Amino acid sequence: MALRLTSIILHGLLAVLALVIGLTALYYPSNIYVAPVPSVWITLLVLYLMIIIASTFMQLRRPSSGLLVLSVLILTLGFFSIPVLAAFIEFTFHL
Repeated sequence: MALRLTSIILHGLLAVLALVIGLTALYYPSNIYVAPVPSVWITLLVLYLMIIIASTFMQLRRPSSGLLVLSVLILTLGFFSIPVLAAFIEFTFHL
């Protein structure tokens, strides 16, 4: 039971932090760089949140501490890859 609660809390924290940081990066008023394309950025955030939800359900079905640590690490690395993917998509397709 404690592992399931920990899984829900960690995944919820990742989702909230991803939304706050992602939307702050998108709508930051004093951004000196080129503003990212909102459609690409929001699409990647929604995709990331769907991956978090799938990971949460996977953790609730098969609770495992090793799998929890691995999924949180992978989701954290995935969050840091969102700006890289957004820049790649914007520059590749000239958006």
